[in-house]
Amino acid sequence: MIKTNDMMSVEDVVEILSAELIGIIPEDTGVITSTNKGKPIVNDEKSLAGKAYNNVARRIIGEDVPFLDLDEPKGIVAKMKKFFSSLKGETK
Repeated sequence: MIKTNDMMSVEDVVEILSAELIGIIPEDTGVITSTNKGKPIVNDEKSLAGKAYNNVARRIIGEDVPFLDLDEPKGIVAKMKKFFSSLKGETK
């Protein structure tokens, strides 16, 4: 949504609030599923949102935790799309 200007960027929000950023939680349908099941998303090791929530908690208690890379798609499908997109660019 940030890329399509449907919402403010993280930098804009931090500037407006004059607050230190402790984390960015990505959109994840697993949050709804885990909530409906009554299971915390942080227990789902495959969930990017779960990892982000866990990292925020670790920062709150003082750990130095790097931010997740939310811009680069992960997984085999994303890699295949990237590969085929690069082939399209070569044929033009």
